[in-house]
Amino acid sequence: MAISERIKVLSETAGSQTKLAAKTGVHNAVISRIVNANTSTIRSDTLEALVLAFPNLNARWLLTGKGKMWLDKTEVALLHEPDYKERYETTRDQLQKQIHTLDRLVELQDKRVADLERIICKETPDLAREMGLLT
Repeated sequence: MAISERIKVLSETAGSQTKLAAKTGVHNAVISRIVNANTSTIRSDTLEALVLAFPNLNARWLLTGKGKMWLDKTEVALLHEPDYKERYETTRDQLQKQIHTLDRLVELQDKRVADLERIICKETPDLAREMGLLT
């Protein structure tokens, strides 16, 4: 079955070529030319409009005739899963920046503690011995 025939089947499912055109936003003349002229030359934006208008339409079936015409609920849900890889990478990058910032803050705090310990050792040796800073 040619793609034009599959689009004809889709138009019959929609009720008519006119209804298919209305549902997809594709001009009726374009749908008519595809179906009636039995053409295999179809613009990508037309194919995209068909697939977007029918969320459970199997795009592989539409393009190649392979598989079933309609996807089941599970298959449709998989198509609409968010892009977890992109979200993971964004979150990972944000966390790496936060870790870098925290590492810098810890270094600064360590330096301040060392400075305070030197001051305690110099100005109050008795306290420094109690704290174990002097032996």
